[in-house]
Amino acid sequence: MAPSRAALVRRFGRLDAAGYTRLLAAVARARDGEARAEGTTVVYGDGRRVRTHAPSRGLPASLAARVEADGVDSVAPTRPAVAARLRERGVAVVAPAGVARRLLYGLSRRRADALAREHLGGPLDAPAPRSVRERVGRTTPALGVLVVAVAVALVAVAGAGDGSGRGAAADVTTAAPPDTDEPEGSGANETLAPGVTASGVADTDTLADAHEAALGERYEVDLDYREEYRRQRSFPRAGRYRTVAVAGPARYYERTRGWGDPAVAPIPTERRAVYGDGEYRYIRGPGENATVADGLIWWPDIDSYASRSEMYIERFLDARQTDVVETRVEDGQALHRVAVRGSADADVAAYSATAVVTDEGLVRELQVSYLRSDEEVAVSLLVRYDPTAGAVERPSWVPADTTNGSTEQPGGRSPDRAVRPAA
Repeated sequence: MAPSRAALVRRFGRLDAAGYTRLLAAVARARDGEARAEGTTVVYGDGRRVRTHAPSRGLPASLAARVEADGVDSVAPTRPAVAARLRERGVAVVAPAGVARRLLYGLSRRRADALAREHLGGPLDAPAPRSVRERVGRTTPALGVLVVAVAVALVAVAGAGDGSGRGAAADVTTAAPPDTDEPEGSGANETLAPGVTASGVADTDTLADAHEAALGERYEVDLDYREEYRRQRSFPRAGRYRTVAVAGPARYYERTRGWGDPAVAPIPTERRAVYGDGEYRYIRGPGENATVADGLIWWPDIDSYASRSEMYIERFLDARQTDVVETRVEDGQALHRVAVRGSADADVAAYSATAVVTDEGLVRELQVSYLRSDEEVAVSLLVRYDPTAGAVERPSWVPADTTNGSTEQPGGRSPDRAVRPAA
């Protein structure tokens, strides 16, 4: 039986940067590519250079994401949360989930197993290291579907008296309780959804993997992101609204609108419209005279929006103390509500979130809010996923006579290039 991508990603976390570099180069060569490992940098045949990064699991993602990216095209961290933070900073990233997909689905099982034995210390289906969160949380009665409500207590910030507003944020992270001999499948260990037990979110990697599988190939995403001045909540600082329709890994239409310049931005915030026709993508900037750029979709078998949803789950539901708040039945479907508490980010002064999760692991809704004391900004994020929709049509602003691929480079790489003013 093939392992989940989340299980492989956890095994990547055991490697140092040099070991992860050798793995990436080996995977590329096994896929009939040209690549070599030079220390902690993978050099591909088309000239791309990717720097690997293997931060300690005990280091907060906000600190682990401080990696030098000069002189390389992208960074390949072993931790999903670090990959998300790097993306926020505008750094091009090779996500560990993408590497796991290529290993699982881009190679024969025999070849992938050989690479796992050589670089991961065991066969492809070897068990992954256990998550610390598998033994966390309090028991709350549940009935069948889980809405994960992440409620986090407001953390007092003691003013430093210098007017900076940073203060000293109290750490609300709670240590995991000791192991118990309670049999699996009963009480607090009863499984309600993949990665979720009756005591809360036990493994965000498993939940994220199940969420992506439950999305399928056709779905829609609605996202609402806002920033407000911390001391003047009635004055919005910045906002973004994004709608995405996905009809396959490389067939999608995204539109992002909004105002202001986000200061925190835990999500991509560029205002634009993006259309993928299965082979090429077209990007249109804001404004009436915006130009349209086209470029080859490098990995047409990878759904980047599903990958991003996995990162949201791994980041915003990753906490040491969780509780199942509520279980209810809606339209014949069970929904579970879970609360999580504890943030490793020293700059987060208060944190709360709500997620609605089905029995199969689909996170239908994720709502997050917190304060960034370093930026004096209150952040709110709401994301909804609908797997019953996903119609994609070619937008009118895509030039009908575009000659795709005329700037194609070795290895099938084609950079985005301006085509013509959008209609």
